[in-house]
Amino acid sequence: MKFKHQELLYYLPDQSIISKLKEIMPNHAKGIYRIYQALIEEEGFLFWSEFEKISAGTVNIMNSGRKTTEQIYDDMKRLNIVESLHDFKGTSVVVANKNWYKNMNLKPNTLYKRMGDLSYTKELLIDLLKWLERMNLSGWNSSYITNNTHEKRGYNGFYFDAISYTYLWGLYRTNHKDELYNPSKEKAGSPILIEAILHRETKRYDINGFITRVANVYGPITNEKYYKIIPICFVESIEKRFYVNCWGEVKVLTPIYYLVWISFRR
Repeated sequence: MKFKHQELLYYLPDQSIISKLKEIMPNHAKGIYRIYQALIEEEGFLFWSEFEKISAGTVNIMNSGRKTTEQIYDDMKRLNIVESLHDFKGTSVVVANKNWYKNMNLKPNTLYKRMGDLSYTKELLIDLLKWLERMNLSGWNSSYITNNTHEKRGYNGFYFDAISYTYLWGLYRTNHKDELYNPSKEKAGSPILIEAILHRETKRYDINGFITRVANVYGPITNEKYYKIIPICFVESIEKRFYVNCWGEVKVLTPIYYLVWISFRR
């Protein structure tokens, strides 16, 4: 990890350094560094769904080629970056280790607020999925919101807030005769992988976590004709640093040719 201008940081043992740690520019291509930065900026804790998205670990134990979110968490616990999982109303919360995060504010009202913010995003996402259908970007009744306890908690082993399918011309697959004015009635829609961050500003670690998961779903595909996945991220706003520092990194991270960012103000 490094500071933007290569500074050295000196501090007293009891001095809070959280404000300075926010200036660190870690390698956001690595899940552990993304989680570290997120813990710093999100009051020292993340709900499990947030951890799954930012870490970009697989949620399917059968997908043995990549680390699961649980394995990433275990690695961070061994490194003393996080503590044992905190249970709040039946939901797991990842908490920063108090040895380095001194200003921990893990009070019930703080947790309730974060839970309410995430619920707000999920409720608004329901309306946004209907909007995608009305715009004919996704098929009618083809969308669903994922759930940590539901069997449809991810796509190809990776967590997304919602999944939908598009049947637009050129974005579906069929084994039957298919013409522009006589399309096949038997076809498989292409997946739309949907992220929603509507309760706060979208940060660099959010963006890289989303892009990494989409890239992992794509896999080692090099032929453009197979790019049928549509990634959509609904945001309230995006931090300026993403445009300044991150776009070149995104092009190196993944061969994705298009991402759809849709911004909604409250």
